[in-house]
Amino acid sequence: MIRKIAPGMMILVIVACLVSQFMLKPAFTQSAQPGQEDKLSSKELEQEGGLLDKQILHVNKEILKTIKDYKVTADEFKKNLRIIPFQTDIKFAENGKGNYIEVTRHKFIRNPLNLHQIVGIKNKTFRIYYSGETVSKIEMSIFERYYDDNTAVQVDIADPTPGDEQTNDITFSHTLLVNYSMVDEKLRKNVKLLDNKKLGEIQNTTAFPIRNQLRRDFLVPNIIFVNNVILDIAESYYKGKKDAETLMLEFLRKSSGY
Repeated sequence: MIRKIAPGMMILVIVACLVSQFMLKPAFTQSAQPGQEDKLSSKELEQEGGLLDKQILHVNKEILKTIKDYKVTADEFKKNLRIIPFQTDIKFAENGKGNYIEVTRHKFIRNPLNLHQIVGIKNKTFRIYYSGETVSKIEMSIFERYYDDNTAVQVDIADPTPGDEQTNDITFSHTLLVNYSMVDEKLRKNVKLLDNKKLGEIQNTTAFPIRNQLRRDFLVPNIIFVNNVILDIAESYYKGKKDAETLMLEFLRKSSGY
């Protein structure tokens, strides 16, 4: 059975439809601009990246300050450095790029079920190129190898302008080393996953903010690590120098009695 709608009721229905359309219109207008929120988030990512760049520059300046304050590049330091921190190697050398300090930290990987069994090794090596007391370039190589499958992974990072606030020119190379210990080079294979890719070329979208994550989760803590290692080496040097002088002083004090 079809019911008739009173004229007054008909007017209320029409008004309700118009009101609902008016209230829904802003929502439809907002959803018609799909890139607006992404642009806002992109600006936030850029701002975050800028703040991280400032942190990186600050720590790079701390590295330079440590080298200057402790005279790490002086001939006396290089000739008389005898005591260094545990599992640390250091050398001063020169190549076609210039003079550099190279430091390697070693860490053995142990079987979690048998801590006496070593199943691999991790190395972190960094080179600081300098001219006088000015740092011109920082390179880092991170190497990890497990003995059971005879493969290794290496990532090389280079910052050609550590004194500059922007970090987009930092490069990354990621290599998988297959059959690493084989003597025959034909049986070995290096698979380049990334080859000298600049930080500025790495994606930094709202969905994948990898560039900022590299800054925050790797670059900042690792240059802090570099500064701390140099500081440890410098303090070990001066402590060793003090201990040697103190030992001589005690010997001479005793000798004054005979």
